[in-house]
Amino acid sequence: MGSGVFYHEQARFDGEWISVKCNGRPETKKINGVLRLKNSDGLGPRLRFEPIEVARGHADLSLDQLRQCYSPDGKFRAATRTPEETDNDQD
Repeated sequence: MGSGVFYHEQARFDGEWISVKCNGRPETKKINGVLRLKNSDGLGPRLRFEPIEVARGHADLSLDQLRQCYSPDGKFRAATRTPEETDNDQD
């Protein structure tokens, strides 16, 4: 489990996705194909994707800046993709 800064998007009560930055990788659980945060009461909000460890130089970016880099629809997403994600494009 990573101890750096992680970024993820979670569902709000109205279904909108909000950006979240946290220290350390949050625990998640997939139930019936739905990814959720684990919390003390059991299961927390739905997640859009697995939490992503933020590059060390990005740790102080604002949530909007992180969204532009790490969200699937962020305008700089291609610049922060992992080699594994790039390899999957060729399949």
